[in-house]
Amino acid sequence: MKHMPPSNPSNRDTKKRAAGLLWIGFICICVVIGVFGTLKPSKGKLDEAENQENAVAANECLNQAFGQTANGTIIFPEDYAGAYINGGHLVLLLTNTSEEATEKYRNWAGKYSSCLTFKKVKYSYNELSEKLDPIVEKLKEDGYEVTSSAVSETENAVSIGLFKCESAEASKLAKNLSETFGVRVLVSEVIYTTECVETE
Repeated sequence: MKHMPPSNPSNRDTKKRAAGLLWIGFICICVVIGVFGTLKPSKGKLDEAENQENAVAANECLNQAFGQTANGTIIFPEDYAGAYINGGHLVLLLTNTSEEATEKYRNWAGKYSSCLTFKKVKYSYNELSEKLDPIVEKLKEDGYEVTSSAVSETENAVSIGLFKCESAEASKLAKNLSETFGVRVLVSEVIYTTECVETE
């Protein structure tokens, strides 16, 4: 039989304190888990997130309804000018906001139609897109260095970035291009910073 050393009373007190602290820690953890388990995100935040998801889903439904070319490019309807999400709404930019036109989009959006809102604009996406390349070509022919070009849906315009173009010149150029091509054109200077590094 093995002989056990006598227990040290101070060891027993330390073990009792440690066990007591472990129990207190365990109880605190249970209380914290219980409290956090009952907390729920505010209803407003949940509704906002759900509305955002619905707006995205509505946009996906519309893109599917529009159809695509063989290479996957979306074919936009003639009255469509773009879309953006504002809060929980998908704002559709249309050149025709008649009841008949908006009903077509509501049908395409299906169960997400309640999150659609409509805003009337002057130019369709197709119209702006058709003018983009000719505008860029004209600028290049005139000696400008085009650094960016795109259809700006939110501005309902063709947006052009030029290298070394002062704001007064950009305003005059935008006005002339708008008159020549029959669409709204925005011109701005796009500045690139280049750092030269010598190598051995």
